[in-house]
Amino acid sequence: MLEKILGSGDPPAPVNHTEKFAYPKIATARNGNLTFLLLSTWRYHKGLGNISFDNIGYLPICPHVMIDPFRTWGPHDPSYGLQEALKMALGPQGDRQEHTGACPRCATDFSVRLNPQFLGLHVWQDFGPEGSPGDLAWETHCDGIGLDGVPNCGDRGHILYHEPGTIRKLYGDYGKYEIQAAGASLANKAMDLRAHPKHPEENPNSSSQGGGAMDHSDAILSVEFRLRGSTAASLSPYAKSFSTGEKIEGTVALCPRENMRFQDINISFLGDEYTTVRHAKAHRQFLNMRQSVPDSLLPTPKIFTKGQKYDLEFSFTVPDHLPLSVCDHDTASRIVRQAHLRPPPSFGDPNVAGYGGKLLNDFAPRACIVVYTIQLTLRHNHPISGQAGRTLTKGLKVRIKPTTPSQPFPLREAILCAHDFPSYGKRTVLQGSPKPILGTLSMAIEEPTTFCLPLRDPVMIISSSVKIRVVYTTTGDPIFPQFKSVGGYLTSTTFFTATCHKDFPEKEKDFFGRASNFDTVQFQPFSHSFTSLNWEPDGADRYSATLLVPVILPRENIIPTFHTCLLSRSYDLYLKVVVKDSAPFEFKVPAHVFAREDPLHLPSYGAAVELNSGAGDLYPVPYDLLETREP
Repeated sequence: MLEKILGSGDPPAPVNHTEKFAYPKIATARNGNLTFLLLSTWRYHKGLGNISFDNIGYLPICPHVMIDPFRTWGPHDPSYGLQEALKMALGPQGDRQEHTGACPRCATDFSVRLNPQFLGLHVWQDFGPEGSPGDLAWETHCDGIGLDGVPNCGDRGHILYHEPGTIRKLYGDYGKYEIQAAGASLANKAMDLRAHPKHPEENPNSSSQGGGAMDHSDAILSVEFRLRGSTAASLSPYAKSFSTGEKIEGTVALCPRENMRFQDINISFLGDEYTTVRHAKAHRQFLNMRQSVPDSLLPTPKIFTKGQKYDLEFSFTVPDHLPLSVCDHDTASRIVRQAHLRPPPSFGDPNVAGYGGKLLNDFAPRACIVVYTIQLTLRHNHPISGQAGRTLTKGLKVRIKPTTPSQPFPLREAILCAHDFPSYGKRTVLQGSPKPILGTLSMAIEEPTTFCLPLRDPVMIISSSVKIRVVYTTTGDPIFPQFKSVGGYLTSTTFFTATCHKDFPEKEKDFFGRASNFDTVQFQPFSHSFTSLNWEPDGADRYSATLLVPVILPRENIIPTFHTCLLSRSYDLYLKVVVKDSAPFEFKVPAHVFAREDPLHLPSYGAAVELNSGAGDLYPVPYDLLETREP
């Protein structure tokens, strides 16, 4: 976080020469408390060409407001004010006057002015007093998923209202650039809190955890989440796991610190996925189950009394399929759409990755996240100005591990026939010198390789056996080949996009041979020794046998195979069979990892949905009942 604020901050496409300066300062806020302020200035110097909006480049000044010459913001977008200020300053009628504005979602003011030799951009930000990393003043300035599970980017996340221009006024004359020594010391200490937040094991009361969470980040309201079967003082600092058909039940306790008038309140079960590809970011909300709080449970009139505790109950069932509106883009086949309508597992968030009481790496690429949140949304009036329509959101992350089909979705023939998916091999067996040919040895993997994750958190080894059919054709008297060893390893591949996957994705590389849409991780290799096989006659001069290769999944966090509109996780198994007096056999085959279904919960996926042929709309149906033809 400190590097983000005080670093160079050069945009990806600067004009000729760009400079950035950062000036921290400690000031006394209106409430009498010390607060940490930061002034950041950018100077875009002229070169041979003039400065224009198109050649400034991409630059975010806060998680909500950014300069992006490749996008046009509408009046309701947080970046609209900065966009218009730059266009006025750089337009044909540019009057070299100062154009000011503010972020509507966090404590950020800005100004733009075109000088004879450079374009000046000044940004004032208020990071609040020294306190917890979960403080709202800090959270609204941090891009990504917050400690309470609420995403903060663009037009999403918490809102910290301020009157435009007040942050700049509090900072004072930005031409002086004077930093007090005491202020710099306090700033560094506060910055270190945010740059190095406590690990969940050290902070069991963090609102991102599953046992229970007390969030004191808001000055006017404390919010406590408590899941059924746990308490706010739970010793387990890890997110609780839920599977398909299970109920997520609990209460949200509200305790206002001042009398607060509100308009409405609801509790939602949300599922969101995020990807970042180069400078493009994508977000898709695939789940939004909303539960309104009945008026009978709320005070009349709608005013929360200071110091009084209000308990609101919630109950959600983890679905086994998603609404059709989730996958509203074009797909290559019905099978692809049906795969996109399956809920994905929690993915890429270190606070919830793992099993039970252990945090384990799920090997998600950076900025690829699937997060589930129980979120409270409260619309209330501003406590000072009385302005209506202010929104307060607080969330609690939960870990979702949905069940998946035991059979893999059929991959396209073009993928299976690619050169890096050989499942058949044929070699010549030689002997002695000058090495006469003894016969021909052929091998083929008989069936798809699948691994079943147990229904609950695993305490046993997850393993499977790969069946390889071996055929040996002799040229004379049968002298069977000697098998020396069988080894291999498992790899996971995560595909990501900032648009939408129209088909099951394939690996793509850029001009320099670097991966552009995927990330691959290789797990610990294994090796087994074999002495001989049980050969059976299978025709004239032909013998066959079956080679069973045990494969044990590594102890890392293996999540099920899944496909969504933005993300896809798949596995491949590499095998190498070494035979004496023959070239080795090497195979690479897809491996399918699925989670066991619980018969005690929801009905089967196929029984819950149907195909509506009359309206022509596709409803998700089991892929094994669908034809593989194009829709």
